Amino acid sequence: MAIDVRIERIAPGSCIWCGREKDQVIHLAFSDKSFSGPMCFADFRKALAMKVGSTNTEPERKPSVSVPTANSIGVK
Repeated sequence: MAIDVRIERIAPGSCIWCGREKDQVIHLAFSDKSFSGPMCFADFRKALAMKVGSTNTEPERKPSVSVPTANSIGVK
């Protein structure tokens, strides 16, 4: 699925979705005319996820790998 977004500028302001004042909001417009205005980065990411039908808005995290140290296995 292709999503066209026009980003006009990034400037301080308030996000239309969450209503919070931010140091940086993206002034943008979706080509399907579903949204046009200032949006914070977090809400922009959520909007893109909704457009593509993704329910996961968190980045994929790899499991951490534990490497034993000499002291943790009883070596002196």
